[in-house]
Amino acid sequence: MRSIPDADSVSVGTWTVSDVAAHLSHVFRFDTDAIAGRPVPEAVVTAAGMAEVNAKLLAEDGERDPAALADRIGALATEFDDVVSRSGAVTVDWLQGVRLPPSTVACHLLVECLMHGHDIARAAGRPWPVRRRHALLAVEGGVLPLIAALPPTAFVNQEKAGSGDAVHGSSPACSPPSTPRSTMTGGIRWSR
Repeated sequence: MRSIPDADSVSVGTWTVSDVAAHLSHVFRFDTDAIAGRPVPEAVVTAAGMAEVNAKLLAEDGERDPAALADRIGALATEFDDVVSRSGAVTVDWLQGVRLPPSTVACHLLVECLMHGHDIARAAGRPWPVRRRHALLAVEGGVLPLIAALPPTAFVNQEKAGSGDAVHGSSPACSPPSTPRSTMTGGIRWSR
């Protein structure tokens, strides 16, 4: 974030690079809070429900300075590591009251970092290589357990449910408004 030339450029959907970074800091906060046993945002985990929560959090958070957001994310990452290392919980309350192992919450955070790191890098015209083992950990440790734990409606676009094009293209927990399905996973360079 510190070296991004234009943090106001559009990154994904209607979000700027700074919006994406602010959102990522919110994800660090609520995933850390979940593992620490603190309340997490009230949310219905669907694309529309998460877009609403994300819009509210972004509206309440006026910080868009790249250096300040980088500092915030760094501090939150340190706090996350500390909370995880001290957690003895077998499961924790996450969004929509779903009970998850802390490892799944950690892998959800990895998914968010990989995807939104890509969003920011793409907007800046920079590469964002993802190591195969990180991608596998994100999918096997985060995406698949979330699919199993969340209700089926979490992955269905309710507005298109009758059209045959109802499956959402990514994790609903991170979707910004107006995000074309193809932009959520397209263009990531997977590396070993």
